[in-house]
Amino acid sequence: MFIIMINFLQMTAIYILLGWGVYINYRMGQLYYGNVPMMAIGAYVSAFIVVNIGWPHWLAILIAFGVGMLISFIIALGLARAEAFGTAIATMGLLFIVQTIIRNLELVGAMYGLINIPKVSYLPLVTWATVFIVGFIIYKIDRCRLGRAMETSFVDRDLADTLGINRYWLGVFSQTFAGTIGALAGCYYAFTIAALRPDHFNFAILLRLIAFVFIGGAQTMWGVVFFTPILWGIAAFVPSEIAAWREMIFGVLLIVILLIRPEGIIDRQLIRVINNKIRQFQGREPIGL
Repeated sequence: MFIIMINFLQMTAIYILLGWGVYINYRMGQLYYGNVPMMAIGAYVSAFIVVNIGWPHWLAILIAFGVGMLISFIIALGLARAEAFGTAIATMGLLFIVQTIIRNLELVGAMYGLINIPKVSYLPLVTWATVFIVGFIIYKIDRCRLGRAMETSFVDRDLADTLGINRYWLGVFSQTFAGTIGALAGCYYAFTIAALRPDHFNFAILLRLIAFVFIGGAQTMWGVVFFTPILWGIAAFVPSEIAAWREMIFGVLLIVILLIRPEGIIDRQLIRVINNKIRQFQGREPIGL
């Protein structure tokens, strides 16, 4: 049971990192899912370095981190000008491109993948430390000029242009940031499951990510934090007969939530209400809704 709980917390942390990548781009109106193909790249690069070259885990993670950042930046230079729907389609297409390359690349095992990837005993601590660091960065971005520029771009692009906000480079930054985090999450994923195959990075993982973000609420960084463990628990702790239907369950929940509450379970108004309750408990003046 202890091992199951550790694996559950590890996968939860990985999906939170991926979910924040979607969130940071959604703040400026982009539906960016490029962090999933970057996850595959990060996973295979780090695993190949450890298994075939024999370098230590920490060095493999650093190299995969750099490769993910570079590739994400190059792709973002082209995708940052796309509209929301175009970005979504392009990044989904990128996932199939990366998967096809991996499936036909003998260097990384092709269809058979990479096996015997050594695990790291302290990896959960590193993964959750990364979650706290990335969460702190996003929290600060949300409350600085950069976050306000993203929100303005989401609400009114013409107003953003009038205010002199460079939406192109803002998109390059957010996509590169998300892709880099995705590559890092891929490293942690590889050293968690100890084996990689091309079908690990398919549409199912993308569906889970979309469900975690938009059911929880894409307006704040907290939606994915609170609902990723709840939804992933369906796959981890329910009987196998039910877990086999998890993709369908995620899809149904996603459709229902988008129909009755498009902003997700946790929105900004709910966050303000909670903040006011805390301020009242502390004897301070509540902020307006």
